[in-house]
Amino acid sequence: MRPVLVLPEDLVLHLEGHIALSGEPPLYLVSRPTLRAKLARRKARAVTGDPEDPTAYRRALGRGRGPLVVAAPAGRSARVASAVRAGLPDAAVLVVGDEHLHVPGAITVPLSAFGERVLQPELERAQERARVEKIRAHFEGAPRVLILMQDDPDPDAIASALALRTLLGRNRTGAPICSRNARMYSVGAR
Repeated sequence: MRPVLVLPEDLVLHLEGHIALSGEPPLYLVSRPTLRAKLARRKARAVTGDPEDPTAYRRALGRGRGPLVVAAPAGRSARVASAVRAGLPDAAVLVVGDEHLHVPGAITVPLSAFGERVLQPELERAQERARVEKIRAHFEGAPRVLILMQDDPDPDAIASALALRTLLGRNRTGAPICSRNARMYSVGAR
């Protein structure tokens, strides 16, 4: 089942080659022959047609009934999704766009969902990575780093000390873990 993607044309060239749904590369429905030619040079399948014309979808899918992903520009999403429903009433349709858009028979995913579920976690991960690199850079030139815990450390303190030693890429010798009462904890592998 080859999926059909209907995307804003400036987005098509950025996503082409990076999307495979159901294991198959998608078929792009584009409105300009020049864009179809560009995609063909990149070995991507594309057909030319008006996204607001129901016959374009029947031509694109032929006898197949692959899923359709519609991410039309704002203001056109409802018309494009309606054309999909008219052209292929039994096709699975996913509309990515405006949060207030409701298309009967289609699943609508607001763009904010990508921000919340995809971009936000990745942004947080990038920030954490930057913090880790800053800590590593700070201790990079030191031959030894003493990791000092509070008196009578609890399991959380010991685990945090071990995590810091691992984060720094050190072993027992390069980063001993101690508490203020000068007991040396020999935890972790050498």
